Amino acid sequence: MDVSETGVLSVTADRPAVAARTVLFDFDGVLIHGDAFTLFMRDRYARSWPYKLLALLASPWLLLRLPFSWRLSLRSLVHIGLLGLNEARYAVAAQAFAKTLVSRPRQFSRDGLLALRRHQAAGDRVIVVTGCERTLVTSVLEQLGLREVQVLASQLKPGLLGMGSRHGSSPTRIP
Repeated sequence: MDVSETGVLSVTADRPAVAARTVLFDFDGVLIHGDAFTLFMRDRYARSWPYKLLALLASPWLLLRLPFSWRLSLRSLVHIGLLGLNEARYAVAAQAFAKTLVSRPRQFSRDGLLALRRHQAAGDRVIVVTGCERTLVTSVLEQLGLREVQVLASQLKPGLLGMGSRHGSSPTRIP
């Protein structure tokens, strides 16, 4: 770019006027109304009476843990709701829920999605940062047709009885 005597920037063909920026978007509450993982877990419990029964049977244990940490109680409910799922079955469940979620009217923020698409069209590097689980977020973004978005999210790990919480995360790019 050259500055002429008038103080106006002129752009030459060999130099771009603006460098690509990195733009961060939060998923829950910005791109989607509500918390996607909570909606997923509620859906799992709503569709399965065995999970409801297990949660009811575990309620004394959950109530004992509650005064010490409500997070431990919630984590236990997540473990119960994901009982029996390995990574492949969890991915299938997350993808099916993503299809359902995307079909719900007014579930997503139109302004947030338009802003994200505008940044993609401008060539900016877009990163979706969320506390939601990575497979679920990635599935939802793919269902929305959002490609080339990097995701920084929580991750579940397989356990003996099903998927469970895992601390830490690393960025994943949607193929």
